[in-house]
Amino acid sequence: MEHLFCRYHPDVSARWQCPSCNLNLCQECIATESKVPTCALCQQPMQRMKIHNTTAPFWQCLASFFMFPASFPTVIYLAAFAAISSLMSMEPAGLLIGAFVYYFFVSFAYTVLEYSARGELQRLHVGKSGYFFRAENIIKQLFIFFFLVGINFLVYGLSSTSIFQLSVSLTLCSFPVIAVQLVKHNNPVKMVSPAEVVASFKIMGKTYWLLSLFSIMLFLSAQLALQIVPVSPNSYMNLAINHFIVFYFSLVFFSMLGYSFYQFYDQLGLEPDSMDTDRHLPETNAMGGLIKQVNILIKEGDLEKAGKELLKVIETNPGDLNSWQRYFKILLLASNADELYRFAQEYINYLLGHGKDLEAMDIYLEVQRSIGDFRPKTGVQAFALANRLRAHGHAGLALNLLNNMHKHYRGYEGIAKAYMLAAQILCEQFGEDIKARKILNFIIKKYPQSIFANEATDYLKVVDRLAVR
Repeated sequence: MEHLFCRYHPDVSARWQCPSCNLNLCQECIATESKVPTCALCQQPMQRMKIHNTTAPFWQCLASFFMFPASFPTVIYLAAFAAISSLMSMEPAGLLIGAFVYYFFVSFAYTVLEYSARGELQRLHVGKSGYFFRAENIIKQLFIFFFLVGINFLVYGLSSTSIFQLSVSLTLCSFPVIAVQLVKHNNPVKMVSPAEVVASFKIMGKTYWLLSLFSIMLFLSAQLALQIVPVSPNSYMNLAINHFIVFYFSLVFFSMLGYSFYQFYDQLGLEPDSMDTDRHLPETNAMGGLIKQVNILIKEGDLEKAGKELLKVIETNPGDLNSWQRYFKILLLASNADELYRFAQEYINYLLGHGKDLEAMDIYLEVQRSIGDFRPKTGVQAFALANRLRAHGHAGLALNLLNNMHKHYRGYEGIAKAYMLAAQILCEQFGEDIKARKILNFIIKKYPQSIFANEATDYLKVVDRLAVR
């Protein structure tokens, strides 16, 4: 069967598909807040792809299974559980400590199972929710575990060594189906049902046999490791080391078990939600979901629809400057002059209002290339941009903004100040003394009460003295 990849991440397996648009996406391209995401192009529900599209064969992951418990932070948890278990020899609290350690270790082991059940074999992520499995299920699992251990001890006392070894092997082979039924039915009876074991064997085929074989091998490896490790004179240290070894091999098995579930979700009748496979994915809020849809629309060339979605983001979250910038770029590409003019005014107003003068100047420079007669919304903004443009070597554009300000911004009280700046630019940047004099005389005549009238008079004297020289 053809292996499908994400349209926008060619090296990542697709996880969702839109039948209408034939659009294949990975989880990164999907808003995880929705159980059934909709297609950004047609708004129809997307379909979750069969799990085999994202899985590697079991045998290719063997090294990862053994490395997973040794990765950070998993190995820290193992060390902590082992260290606490060293206190089990203490009387009378040893029994309570043992119950605490085994309960939380099994809980953590099922977290590892959940994690590998979504194909993750690298490392657990600290701080994610759901680090420990549901208490009710753990109690049931421990009950079944000790029940099976009790049966094996009974067999050991009543039969030969070979029969006991066979009993242990069958017990180890039953663990996968026990875990499946725990997740699927939450039914202790079905956990040990021979019919369910046979059904799981039929579904998983070679993988189940391989998993069963490894469960036996891991059990024997743990026993061998316990015999090889030197005995410490400190009894607490011995207990801790022994538990660390057992916990390590147990987690190897649980990671194998989880990945087997990952390969056979559909056949085992496990819904992805039952293992909560998306729990550890980065949370995406409503805004994050809209942005992901916008990304797809832009890549598909639907700029008009992408622009509408970005406006929703801006209206809901005006502080998201990335959305402002992206919508501005879309308008530049779409050649929508009227909307570009309106939005650029709003964008510059927002930037200047938040002390981002340089960014506002950059927006003005970009929009001015497309709309030569573009002007900011207010005189205050025009003056602020003119100052910034002059300081960054754009004196000509600064003059364009200051030209005829008394006509463009009739209510602006800073006209005299703005024209004073224009006169300084003409004189100092361009050597246009005659034009500068006209503007200075205009200030003195039209705004005699302004403090800039006196400044214009003084500056006019300086211009005249320079002209004489």
